[in-house]
Amino acid sequence: MSAHLVSGGWYDVTAACRNEIVFEGRNKEYGAYSLRVNYSRALLMAMLATTSVAVLCGTAPVLMRKLWAGAAPAAAAHYVSSHLLVYKEKIKTPVCPPPPKPPVSEAKTIKNPPPVIAKTVAADSVPAVVSKMVIGGVTGKGGPDTALIGKTGGIGIVPVIPDNTPPAPIPTIVEKMPKFKGDLQKYFSDNIVYPDYEKSVHLGGTVYVSFVVENDGTISGVQLLHGVAGAPDLAGEALRVVSAMPAWLPGEQSGHKVKVRLNLPVKFSVQ
Repeated sequence: MSAHLVSGGWYDVTAACRNEIVFEGRNKEYGAYSLRVNYSRALLMAMLATTSVAVLCGTAPVLMRKLWAGAAPAAAAHYVSSHLLVYKEKIKTPVCPPPPKPPVSEAKTIKNPPPVIAKTVAADSVPAVVSKMVIGGVTGKGGPDTALIGKTGGIGIVPVIPDNTPPAPIPTIVEKMPKFKGDLQKYFSDNIVYPDYEKSVHLGGTVYVSFVVENDGTISGVQLLHGVAGAPDLAGEALRVVSAMPAWLPGEQSGHKVKVRLNLPVKFSVQ
């Protein structure tokens, strides 16, 4: 023990041998003895507690961001099956009022029109009927040898009646539905550009777009059905990408290629 004390253990106030010598014959229940004996353990526990609190404070923001973000999909547009119309809009046939009746115009009479002579009928084909006619207050007799020469003429204005027949509605379901040439999901993922403001505030949602696949497969009639509140740029981006789509395989009905209107949901989300 003396060798240990000489080598420097005496100056270590927490050394067990030194504490035994110092408190020999004294009251070890006194607080100083307990503090010296348990000093190393208390110091270790304090260091562990401090380190744990520091690590927790450093990782808490990262954990909270991951919890809030949840299992959000990648920042790209998503397409739900080209053969399944997720958003269907009932197309109502517009009821148009009946076309207005054409105005009745009076025929214009041309002065001194050329005489029109009726064809002479054979005498034996006309029954011998004698009739009396009053012309200008003079009574005359008419018979089979009598021919009447009359003067007729005039020009009538025939009004052009506009064709107000409403166009037939474009079908939404046909025997063979239109099909995108390739991977539609990849097309949207490669071409969608997430607007800066909506991306910075983590604003997303689903934009519903309607468009027509023509007989030759080209895209026309692109319309916005429903956008995201407070995010008009999302709707504009969806309309831009849909309008720029390449030609589809057109739809067919009874063996003929026909135009078809489709509805497409485009989902925006930030991971």
